[in-house]
Amino acid sequence: MVFEDPTRAETQNATSFNARLGTTVTVAGELQFGFADRGWIRMTTPTRQQAAQYEKVRALMRKLNVPFARTFPKDYAEQNRLIPADFRQYGTAFSNTTILKSCPSAIHRDAGNAKNTDLSLTCMTTVGNEGEHSGGPFCLIEYGLKIPVRPGDVLIAATAREWHCNLTPVQGPRYSIVCYYRRGLANPKRLEGWHLGK
Repeated sequence: MVFEDPTRAETQNATSFNARLGTTVTVAGELQFGFADRGWIRMTTPTRQQAAQYEKVRALMRKLNVPFARTFPKDYAEQNRLIPADFRQYGTAFSNTTILKSCPSAIHRDAGNAKNTDLSLTCMTTVGNEGEHSGGPFCLIEYGLKIPVRPGDVLIAATAREWHCNLTPVQGPRYSIVCYYRRGLANPKRLEGWHLGK
């Protein structure tokens, strides 16, 4: 995959944050696959330009879908009800996947995934070889929880409601796979424009 420089407010300084350790700088990267819903619905550029690479994430997305369905069946069913079939990625309850390469984030909430009163669940894991990377534990600020998500772990969190970040720089190649649903994809006016453009 060809990663883009992080540009979102919470990730744009990730490479300089990684440089704080004073060792070899680990360059951060970010890719957003699926659909954007700001203003109008459109497929993200990486989804169009790196379709073959994105296809390789299919099995992992399906594996993340299973514990979501088993652990939170009511929330999973609600998300499945809300997500239009056009935006369901590989038959999952996710419309989007963000892949972060050694990319810690500043404190934020994933506001586009749900309103603060809604429960929208995000599923994430990491891939990579143990020992090749360090740092970047996931932190839920208000609860004082620091969670070192290791390859093979699955973390399900209400990231639209809860403030979260990575507390430390990342060293070495660490890939985080974050799967979620963007609520704007169900907006009737945006959906109308999407269907007209097809």
